[in-house]
Amino acid sequence: QKDLNFTYNFVFPADNKYGGFISETKKWNGMVGDLIDKKTDLAMALSINTLRSKYIDYTASYYEDQAAFIVHIRSSKSSSNMFFFLAPFEISVWLSIIGLILVVAFFTTFFSKFSPFGAYGRKIHAMQNCPCTECSERREL
Repeated sequence: QKDLNFTYNFVFPADNKYGGFISETKKWNGMVGDLIDKKTDLAMALSINTLRSKYIDYTASYYEDQAAFIVHIRSSKSSSNMFFFLAPFEISVWLSIIGLILVVAFFTTFFSKFSPFGAYGRKIHAMQNCPCTECSERREL
């Protein structure tokens, strides 16, 4: 207060309310009413809503809560479908995913079998390049 050269007075609204719109009188009560009537310059602890924001200005929030509520709503029809997890995508997308998995599995197996770095490929490569007589006899079969 002394360093910034200003003074303040902390006051409560006369009706001890935060601020609601009274539709009969078309006026606001509480802190919002005090702001609109220029009785106060600043109000704290007001929640932001669209009706209030039409009449008063808010500063940027310093804290935003990301809380969410999950509510189970019972439907009138019986939902005992055990394949409910497939619902986010259409059948063509699921068939594409399954087809892609099969194609990748085929190519992985194919390249592993014939690569000199795969388990089966190392045996074939060793047998074809081994100079011993036993491997030479196997190659002739």
